[in-house]
Amino acid sequence: MIYCASMGNSVIQLITVTLIFVFVLAVTYFTTRWIGSYQKKRMSYGNIKVVESFRLSNNKLLEIVKAGDKCFLIAVCKDTVTCLGELDENTLEFKEPADKESFGTVFNRFRLSGREEADDEEGK
Repeated sequence: MIYCASMGNSVIQLITVTLIFVFVLAVTYFTTRWIGSYQKKRMSYGNIKVVESFRLSNNKLLEIVKAGDKCFLIAVCKDTVTCLGELDENTLEFKEPADKESFGTVFNRFRLSGREEADDEEGK
């Protein structure tokens, strides 16, 4: 009798914790989407745009920045930003961003690669 009551209590606790987890996950997801769209709108209104960025190390980047109708190559470090020179906009190749993969396709790719690794280990 006591075992059934404690088991029922444990199931209720598990369901409560799961619901709280799903709620926090949903709030995090929607907050991240809202902040991302807010920042995207805010950055698209200005005259300065980062055209391309290339990471050299953890805290060093090369960026092509378009300010008005001129393009500049800048080096961004932890504490400094250095203008390396002006670029001719005609020599740059502006590519459209590729369509981003959905979470489902990325998840399926990792799931399938995990199966292949497990099959390889079983075959050994």
